[in-house]
Amino acid sequence: MTLKEDLAAVEAELKRLEARKRELYDLSIKAPAHEKLCMDSIAEMLAEPFGELELPIEVTGLHFTGKTIRENGYPKRSLVRIRPCGAEFEQRTFLGLYLGDVATTMGCSFNRETGVLELFLAHHNPAIWIPSRQRIVFGYESWWGPIESAEQLRAITNESIDGLWYVQALKALSSNGEKDVQG
Repeated sequence: MTLKEDLAAVEAELKRLEARKRELYDLSIKAPAHEKLCMDSIAEMLAEPFGELELPIEVTGLHFTGKTIRENGYPKRSLVRIRPCGAEFEQRTFLGLYLGDVATTMGCSFNRETGVLELFLAHHNPAIWIPSRQRIVFGYESWWGPIESAEQLRAITNESIDGLWYVQALKALSSNGEKDVQG
């Protein structure tokens, strides 16, 4: 048997095993509770074929979309106050400059009919330059807000963070979760 024939046999066996695995998840949906492999909603997803790509693929084109930096409600170079979460910032509030929402990852998709691989920028997040620290900090690693008036120059405090509706909601969910787990 040649290497190509051996590889083709292995790929055929893998396809057979994947089909059997989907079949088992389908059977799990109808099975009694003590025999179920997982929750029915997950079994339903796993019972469906994922539409695997046959490798190798032939890429006939490459298409790039998206912006590296985009505005998202605030004009670029707006003054902001920012309190980074990192310990090295010692819970201090700094003057910052909003640079725009910067792409933090890249994704791709492949069109089987055309053979075009599309690359796109994704997961944009506010990027803020802190001049006094010579550093860019992202929105997801800080508390920040625009400065539109002199009274907004105040520091971001633990009290102001705790007063945010979503922080209060997370704390309430967390305390309810502890009660549910304990009793």
